Amino acid sequence: MKSFSEAAPLQGSSFQVASVQGEPLTLKLTQVQDKGSNEIVEQFSLLLRGPLNAPLEQGLYRLQHEILGTVDWMIVPVAKDAEGYLYEAVFNLLKNEQS
Repeated sequence: MKSFSEAAPLQGSSFQVASVQGEPLTLKLTQVQDKGSNEIVEQFSLLLRGPLNAPLEQGLYRLQHEILGTVDWMIVPVAKDAEGYLYEAVFNLLKNEQS
């Protein structure tokens, strides 16, 4: 993920990730949150919802997306409700200096 502006239009799209059981799981991107970007760093997070029947532990996962292709992201479980588990991927990206 290169920027918040690249992530925002992907809200509502799905990612495929291999589970511990070997079956692919679908994670839906439910929210893209700005986490206090400034002129030096762009900080944002993605909230992904997964199913109740196959929780994922905190870790590095290889995800497949129709637009992004293959990405390796650290995801952390942050909540559970009646609809499933919520996972967060956090991005802290240095902005390129413009001369």
